[in-house]
Amino acid sequence: PLRSSRLRETRYLDPRDNADRGRIDVLADEIRQRIEEMRSIGVSDFVIKKLITLPDPKLSTLRITKDYGIFLPDYNDMEIALPTLSKVVYFFYLRHPEGLRFKELVDHRDELLQIYCRISNRYDAAKMEQSIDELVDSTRNSINEKCSRIRAAFVSRFSDDLAKNYYITGRSGEAKYIPLDRSLVMD
Repeated sequence: PLRSSRLRETRYLDPRDNADRGRIDVLADEIRQRIEEMRSIGVSDFVIKKLITLPDPKLSTLRITKDYGIFLPDYNDMEIALPTLSKVVYFFYLRHPEGLRFKELVDHRDELLQIYCRISNRYDAAKMEQSIDELVDSTRNSINEKCSRIRAAFVSRFSDDLAKNYYITGRSGEAKYIPLDRSLVMD
């Protein structure tokens, strides 16, 4: 059987899943022992795998506060902290469940600027416009950087199998979107 130290090395156990490493190791050892007991009395691996197949994880609602904080109430009211421009991109894509290609953002410059003006505490309109212009400029990498920050903010808080429902995704050259069902978004 695998030892606890080997278990920690596997990609399947994410240390962010729980801060109590010792308890996880004890439970993992117990599960391994029970599986070996089942095998020793003739239970097939097929049946064992059926027993340990996990249900799809429950997605949390996503709550946006009056001061534009992003919280996941069903995950102990976890906050997802993002820089302001990343929030602008995130809120924009929440408004567009159908998704948009990055090169189409230029057509939505005014909407992006409107969101930025509403959530930012900056007062220099020229600098704000410059930031949005850089964001929608397809020759720059600004939009990719913002999406990477958004993805990292979610993945740093919980595993990617859950996080992928909340961040902006999409194949290169195709529409980017946030997969989360909008009925789970509260504001």
